[in-house]
Amino acid sequence: MGISELVSGIVSKIVDACRPDKVIVFGSYITSSDQEPNDLDILVVMPSQLPRHKRAVPIRRLFRPAPCAMDILVYTPEEVAMWLGTANHIVTEAFENGEVVYEKE
Repeated sequence: MGISELVSGIVSKIVDACRPDKVIVFGSYITSSDQEPNDLDILVVMPSQLPRHKRAVPIRRLFRPAPCAMDILVYTPEEVAMWLGTANHIVTEAFENGEVVYEKE
């Protein structure tokens, strides 16, 4: 399975299980043109009542064992609105340099 198929499968599983507002792939998967990315960075935007540090746990449980090294970050739409545009913040990095791979219609 190629990396793009792998990413597509991961995103599909997240979308099916969590029904997020948006999923963005960013980091080395997007910026590495001549080498294999070292991990998969995913920003998931969805409503949640959990503390931020616990939100990715249910998503990570979907991938046991993990098919590749993954960093999964989950932010609420309100947090995205608050942090978007802030210099050196991961939300800004993902939105400005990442690729939206899913967006709720």
